[in-house]
Amino acid sequence: MSSMDCSSRNKSIIQLLLLLFLSGFSSCINIGDPNNARCKEMERKALLKFKEGIKDHTGRLSSWTTTGEEEEEEEDCCRWRGVRCSTRTGHVVHLNLRNPIQLPQYDDDDHEDIEAFKRSRLSGEIYPSWLNLKYLKYMDLSLNQFRGIKIPEFLGSFKKLRYLNLSHSFFAGTVPPHLGNLSTLHHLDLSSSSLDYYSFSEDPSWLMRVDNLEWISGLSSLEYLNMGYVNLSNAADDWFQAFNKLSLLRELKLSDCELGRLPSSSETLPSSITVNFTSLSVLDLSWNFFNNSFLPHWLLNISSLEDLDLSYNELILNFSYSNNNIISSIHSGAGGGDAASSRTTAAGRAQQQLVGSLWKLRRLDLSYNNGGGGGDDVGALVDGLSGFSNKSLEILVLSYSELSGHLPISI
Repeated sequence: MSSMDCSSRNKSIIQLLLLLFLSGFSSCINIGDPNNARCKEMERKALLKFKEGIKDHTGRLSSWTTTGEEEEEEEDCCRWRGVRCSTRTGHVVHLNLRNPIQLPQYDDDDHEDIEAFKRSRLSGEIYPSWLNLKYLKYMDLSLNQFRGIKIPEFLGSFKKLRYLNLSHSFFAGTVPPHLGNLSTLHHLDLSSSSLDYYSFSEDPSWLMRVDNLEWISGLSSLEYLNMGYVNLSNAADDWFQAFNKLSLLRELKLSDCELGRLPSSSETLPSSITVNFTSLSVLDLSWNFFNNSFLPHWLLNISSLEDLDLSYNELILNFSYSNNNIISSIHSGAGGGDAASSRTTAAGRAQQQLVGSLWKLRRLDLSYNNGGGGGDDVGALVDGLSGFSNKSLEILVLSYSELSGHLPISI
């Protein structure tokens, strides 16, 4: 055999071995083909166990089965609706059981839309079998109907979870502090609304609350937090200190949480506290009916804010503008007395302070801050806000705030 023939044969063998190696390597990592990943048997059984405890009136989980015309495909939970698996390992990493029908508006007169939404909600129990889904990174159970059951404590065991949405699903009772174990979580939504109960005629006692917020500091990676309509009254004295530890927060929504008061820099906050909201762009503190003498320095000094909602808080507004800063004297309508005369006293004047500049602010809602009937000058407020050098403000809501005067030309 000539040396040329040997060389050619050796080259063919090497090519064949290389082809076999690459084929095996590709099948191991499932390059480009998510259909190669099949779910793990233990995880499949965990999902089927969940289905056993769920009422599903519209067949949203009908693909979650072990029988069908194509039995092999049906047994692969990675192909089930709402389930996604890692294309590399086959582990379940994504579980989206959000109601596919949009939440109707509270003033929606289309009863068919409301009934369709209600029928499409899942309800029932959540079994600990889910602990076998330990590779989950994404879980969405929002817009369903869990009829006042407590949030399962074992949800705090999903150490890889990055996204958790339990909003508008009628969980109730104390929010388990075990959620503080989710140190990799980026997004947490526990919100609901009084309109949920009004619109869908549900039991108004199905409410969530917290006993304290000490656990919140464990959510060190959190960027989005919505606890709207979760009762935080038991933590009203230190809620700011608790959330202030979440330095990566971009959006914080605490609407209608019964906070009761805004901590002021000079009253309840230790002088050693530094405001850590350096990334915060959205802050919603509406519907909390704060009882404060003025708006604290730390709030209007969060220079990263783009959207600030302080509506429905019974604040009396008195703004002026100096040297590119808002000067604010805000009194609470809940304190009683003659608010107008209080501003003429030395104490009232002493409450005026330089409170910083909201240079990036695009939306400010001060509506329904009508407690006490202050009759403050709308012109001073608008002039102050329009004085920012970058002219960022786009939306200013002042409805029902009992401001007097004329809108300035600068608007």
